[in-house]
Amino acid sequence: MVAGVFLILLSILALLLFFLLSTISLATRRNSQYWNACFLLNSLALGGWMIFYAAQLRLGGGVMIYRNNFLLFWLLVLTVFVSAIPRFASPQRYMAILILALSLAVFHVTVPGFLNAIQLIRQR
Repeated sequence: MVAGVFLILLSILALLLFFLLSTISLATRRNSQYWNACFLLNSLALGGWMIFYAAQLRLGGGVMIYRNNFLLFWLLVLTVFVSAIPRFASPQRYMAILILALSLAVFHVTVPGFLNAIQLIRQR
């Protein structure tokens, strides 16, 4: 319960930082020096959700997935992907995106059915 509330607050803070930096970068047409913090904060929030759902499934026996948390999870995936682009140079950027894709694949194996968006939305 406490971990879920902490992850929600961390995710909201990460998303606010992402939207703030995106707005500033679009308005000034320059990359901010804070993209590193944005990428790390979004990655930490996303990794926290992955660990939270995997632990909830393995230790608790089941996962309660709500649409809001599901949308927040995918929004974090998108922000990690987008914030990797201004954060890293060309070869490192592709490695970061590859690591994101591999972590999503491992998460799909660990928590089967979570990444199937259409099935989850139709069930509710």
